[in-house]
Amino acid sequence: MRDRLRRRARASNGGYLPWVRLPDRVPSMALYQLAFEAGITFAPGPLFAVDDAFAHHVRLNCGEKLDARRRDALIRLGGLACALADGDAGVQLPG
Repeated sequence: MRDRLRRRARASNGGYLPWVRLPDRVPSMALYQLAFEAGITFAPGPLFAVDDAFAHHVRLNCGEKLDARRRDALIRLGGLACALADGDAGVQLPG
């Protein structure tokens, strides 16, 4: 999983819930909306702040084995994030 996330994920000092930084044009709540509709869940960054400090972050649960189903979900999540970044996801972004 680390290899797939290397560009936007930092090495963690421990734990199974790494933070992933999304591009500025991909709000994590918009990504969560799309992902949830596709049957994929994660923790959007705004759940962990009282301001917008984590508006473009997600936390992924890496406590389970990376099997084919989880690998597919990560690939689909990346595709949804790219669609949002490109404006192709059909979601109205704020601003």
